[in-house]
Amino acid sequence: MNLSKVNRQFGENTKNFIYRVLKTNIMILNIKPGTGISESDIGETLGVSRTPIRESVVKLSEERLMDVYPQKDHSYL
Repeated sequence: MNLSKVNRQFGENTKNFIYRVLKTNIMILNIKPGTGISESDIGETLGVSRTPIRESVVKLSEERLMDVYPQKDHSYL
């Protein structure tokens, strides 16, 4: 996964950082509509654990920027 660089802000928690990275990459179309991504890809790319990824994805889903399709490998679109 090739995400555009987003610097972590001082004091920013992991959930908010992941949210900003994903949202920025969605908004600049680095993550194109319909592109499947997985928790494991996000985790490996950003060096973070699954829980803050899930929390960030829920927020993006609520904003209708990401669709969640639960699967064995936790993929998202």
